[in-house]
Amino acid sequence: LTSRYRDAFETSNAYNSFLKSNNHLDRLPFANMLKAILYINALPLTFKLEPEYLHEQADEYIKQVKKQASIELTLAQALFIKAQLYIVQNKYDKANALLKKPEVKKLLNELKIADLIDELVEVLAKAGGKEKLSELHKKVQQRKLKASNSDEFKEFYWIINHIAFRQKTGKQTE
Repeated sequence: LTSRYRDAFETSNAYNSFLKSNNHLDRLPFANMLKAILYINALPLTFKLEPEYLHEQADEYIKQVKKQASIELTLAQALFIKAQLYIVQNKYDKANALLKKPEVKKLLNELKIADLIDELVEVLAKAGGKEKLSELHKKVQQRKLKASNSDEFKEFYWIINHIAFRQKTGKQTE
């Protein structure tokens, strides 16, 4: 939220190094989930992170969290992060498949963004959605003012920034 993406990237690299040097390799998928969060938030900065690698790591983390619940990121949160990766990659069918999972729907409803995420994906998937993207931006801005906790605010912020990125680059779809 502070947009200090370089610091976040350096910190995540230091955390990965710490895990490797202390032989906590089982924690690397979680550490790489943090990099996935950085990737989806820092766009257009990518820090040369590979989205396919981040997807692989997300899958590993999802396998772990299915076996044993995590206090860091829940299964629903991990699936949503993976869906966000697909959204930034313009892979809307794959994103939708994850967004329709009951645990993700429940999370998005709790965050009061389910309808906004559905609309974002729908608008991005259709060519010529510039006006609709602007309307969605206004809707999200208004709803952000009513955010009741930091988790909600963080997701409103991501949607707003992602729309701004799309408007700036002119890439509604590819």
